[in-house]
Parts: sequence; structure tokens; C-alpha cells
Amino acid sequence: VALYRRSGCTDVLAKPIDREQFFDVVTRHLAGDGDGDGDRDRDGGDDTDADGESCERELQRLAAEFSAGLPARIAGIRAALGRRDWPALASLAHSLRGSAGFYGHDALTRAAGAVDDALRAGDMAAGAALCGDLQAEAERVLRLAPASAPRTP
Repeated sequence: VALYRRSGCTDVLAKPIDREQFFDVVTRHLAGDGDGDGDRDRDGGDDTDADGESCERELQRLAAEFSAGLPARIAGIRAALGRRDWPALASLAHSLRGSAGFYGHDALTRAAGAVDDALRAGDMAAGAALCGDLQAEAERVLRLAPASAPRTP
């Protein structure tokens, strides 16, 4: 952390991401100029809002971006599975495992984690079989996503 601070970072978030800490950091940086003081924006105006609407809008935008990107992620998983490209499949599952939970998709995190764990343990047959559960859970997430997000991978 000290190295990051010396490099100019004002905040550090480690994995696994703690949602409350993330919200606090995002709120501080959206409300200010990124230096953590949270009271003035870059043009000198007051950019805080007491009810956190700007933070909520940003988080909604990020959640919509996650949902919009989910079909491409699942398509990548299907393609890697079809090629039997186990390292690519493990990487894609690991990435999805790490991001889905932040947006409240715990079942998707577990499904991606099961694939990731099986492949990293060298059990390619189990990893491949678990991809069906992962794809089904991703479809469920997409059905629940806002109307602006794509619905099919």
C-alpha cells in the first residue's frame, strides 16, 4: 500500500472487494476531485449531494455495464469450452467469479467459482460439466437485468 501511495494513489481497494469500503471510496471521489476531501469538483463548484444520488447513478451505470458485458463473457466461455482451451476458460471463469459478487450476483459468483476451482485442480471434465450451470445462472441474471441490457448471449 505504501508503494501505491508514493505513486500517487489516494485510495487502495484489495480483493475481495468490501462493498461498503468501495461505496465510501467511490462516494468520496465522485463528490470531489479525487483527493479524498469530498467537497469541491475540478471547476471549483460544490459537487456533493447529501443523499448520494451521484454515487448511486454511477453504481447503476457500472451494474448496467456489467450486465451489458455478460453476454460477451458467456460467449467467450462457450468458445473456450468448444476449443477445449482450459487456460482461457479458467481465466474467464475466474474473472467472472471476481466481479459478479460485487453486483449482488452471488449465485453467479458460486457457479463461476466452481468452474474456476475444478479447472485449477486439473479436473477438466468437471469444469466443462459445470459450465452448464454457469451459463444457466448467467441467463437468469440477464433475465433480471434492466431492460436496457442485452438479453441473449
